[in-house]
Amino acid sequence: MDENSPPANMLGICFPNAFPSPLESGYYLFRPFSFTSPEEDAISWMNLILTVSGTLEDDKCSETTDQSAIWFCSICQDLFGDGKDLRGQGFDTFTSHLSSEGHVVTRTEYLPFEDHLPLPRFRDEDENPPTIVRWQPEKATPEEAEAVTSVFWDINLFPLPPGFDARLVRPSINRLLESHGYSAPPIIYAVGLLTNVHDDILQALSSARITLYYAPHGSTDIKSLMSRWISTNPPPANILGICDPRGFPLPPSGYNIFRPFSYSSPKQDSVLWGSSLLAADSGALEEDTCSETDDSASWYCLICNHIGGQGFKSFTRHVSSRSHSENRSHQGKSSKKRRT
Repeated sequence: MDENSPPANMLGICFPNAFPSPLESGYYLFRPFSFTSPEEDAISWMNLILTVSGTLEDDKCSETTDQSAIWFCSICQDLFGDGKDLRGQGFDTFTSHLSSEGHVVTRTEYLPFEDHLPLPRFRDEDENPPTIVRWQPEKATPEEAEAVTSVFWDINLFPLPPGFDARLVRPSINRLLESHGYSAPPIIYAVGLLTNVHDDILQALSSARITLYYAPHGSTDIKSLMSRWISTNPPPANILGICDPRGFPLPPSGYNIFRPFSYSSPKQDSVLWGSSLLAADSGALEEDTCSETDDSASWYCLICNHIGGQGFKSFTRHVSSRSHSENRSHQGKSSKKRRT
């Protein structure tokens, strides 16, 4: 708008929040379809493309000029210092810029760390790699069935359904694993910003011997914790990740890594977690009898150098302690520096 005076039209094939407020009258901002949800938007966009793709002719203008389209990079400001986005012309110069050292450095400083994590390399049947990363569990091999199994559950991204008894989480996960032939009792970690989870839930999980792990940075922390676990647990070993796919590391051979269900979208993940994994037949599940003992699970705090303890009361004392508050504040300031 700064460079184009009204009257002018702007079609935004983007999330509605990306639309600015018109600086003055004379600008017409619109979308190709009405907004309902990100998922519906994606479907509407695909339907639009598929509907018209068979009837459109090639753009005649592309045959009448030697000029390629212009490109911009919003995180790399113009080297001349005028505050505008860096720009260029042609696809070759665009790819050269993306692979340049300057862009890579700026991208690392500009974006949150989690936003530029590589997606995991999923199973390729042709290559049959020794380290398996599966979208969903398959029947365990005899070796996998007896191997140690660790579960990393992102409790913020996959919260418990309203009213669900947290004491049933362990038997629910046990049932899932047993249905696929895994016989070894799993080690379960509830990972996340635990101060955002109700105390009643955390206390119930702890009583069910589910380890609480205070780790506030989502997939980034889960990836770090999985890698840490792998370094201390030799293969063969199994890892069930109830988390974003970006939480999976690329481990050495001999590790079987999988999710509880096939990935399609964050919203669908949440629905499947609530309905198929926990809610389905939950009434038929029995509480973990071990939760009746006096032994509560361990807890750890990632931002306090993996300090740990035993029991829910000592966990609550730690997260309300001065040292934890100071470490959390320091982490917040470090994160802001990376983003500025």
